[in-house]
Amino acid sequence: MKTKILSYSLLAAVSILAPANKALAADSTVVADFETQTNRNNINGFWYFVDDQGSKGTSKITSGDTTVSPVIFSAASFGEGAQNPAGFSAKLEYTLGTTRPRNNPTSLTDTSTYSPFVLIGTNVVPVIGTELDLTGATALSFWAKATPPVKVSIAYLTADVKDYSYARSEIAITTTWKRYTANFAGTTGNVFKGTWGTMKDKYPTLAKSKAFDFAIMKDTNPVTKGVLQLDDVVLNGWKDPNAAGIRNVSGSNLTKALRASVDGKSLRFNVPEAYRNVAGTVAAIDLSGKTVAKAAFAKGQQNVSLTLAGPQAATVFLRVFTGTEAL
Repeated sequence: MKTKILSYSLLAAVSILAPANKALAADSTVVADFETQTNRNNINGFWYFVDDQGSKGTSKITSGDTTVSPVIFSAASFGEGAQNPAGFSAKLEYTLGTTRPRNNPTSLTDTSTYSPFVLIGTNVVPVIGTELDLTGATALSFWAKATPPVKVSIAYLTADVKDYSYARSEIAITTTWKRYTANFAGTTGNVFKGTWGTMKDKYPTLAKSKAFDFAIMKDTNPVTKGVLQLDDVVLNGWKDPNAAGIRNVSGSNLTKALRASVDGKSLRFNVPEAYRNVAGTVAAIDLSGKTVAKAAFAKGQQNVSLTLAGPQAATVFLRVFTGTEAL
């Protein structure tokens, strides 16, 4: 399935304080429990929504800030908790489109298409171009429920895959909260494994981890609209080596794209060369996960200015949304 569904990237950060994880087995890490109601996860990545509109599809996500495309997290992106109804979960509310998105939306000759989709995902690295070594991890587990019931295709994005043939595990989600597990190896249960392309019949490379996407594909789901909720996402068999301290990513050359003015009320974003062949949206996000500024940029544009509502803390993040895969 040649599904081009990655169109989100976290571009720049100065430093991130990793929150304390819930009490777990020594060799497990809570990726997210959503109790703070932000799109930030516990291992320095961020949760995001992606739809197929950047590839000429018509699917829609309504559980977030719909003034940008793809939709980003807002107060509408959270529901009740899985194990504690007074807690919180992440919520993907959607309508699947009737127009099939195109593999190459700008081509006049390539008219090939793929399944309409929506997804909620999380990156496991704070800066684009980096990767995380999850060696030792045995599985990804999570609580979920869906109304109506759906099959969710979980893609495990790794840096060594260049043709979208990421290892996947398809899991049928029911209408009541239940814990699910997708194994990184083995022959029983739900297992991450490639089904076509360079990854066909192969297990994922844990040392080059980038993200996990939970996608609802119309071709495998006879539904028009619905809601998917996720909670208590855990990496089993892996302990975050940075859980107790600060991950300083200021050494990345991409942090140079972030320039704050003296008054702290504006940002100047230098669009990386890899993004200048497309149009998109830049969103500035503070440490709480709140969007404090956003601006669109045109194809070929080199600089973008974002005006903040007021002075911000020294650490802010930039996210770029486009209709193509992040380079």
